[in-house]
Amino acid sequence: AVDGASYWTIFTKIIWPLSKPILATIAIFGAVGHWNSLQDSLIFMQAQPKFFTLQHVLWNYLNRTTNLGAIMSTGQITEAMRASLLNQKVIKYTISMVTAIPILVVYPFMQKYFQKGIMLGAVKG
Repeated sequence: AVDGASYWTIFTKIIWPLSKPILATIAIFGAVGHWNSLQDSLIFMQAQPKFFTLQHVLWNYLNRTTNLGAIMSTGQITEAMRASLLNQKVIKYTISMVTAIPILVVYPFMQKYFQKGIMLGAVKG
């Protein structure tokens, strides 16, 4: 023990504060990886749409708009329906923003831990 401190005191006063930056880094990498997990949903949730992840639902929307674009290019849709359909690019940009904004909102709160980790790991000369 360090100067009579118990193991719990050593953990809470020394180990935990020094571990926060790496734990924050692991947490943000894990969160981003889980947030973007389309493949898992495609493999395991094929027949259960009520359990689809957000990425799977957005992927389905993107596929539908791509299919509508292909149908529109063949001329099988009347002009009234063509006017009511959204532009494919608008939907793609919206999907991009829906997937990116939550990560961009969380990152600034985690940034202070990244900066501390860089400063703790820097070589002092």
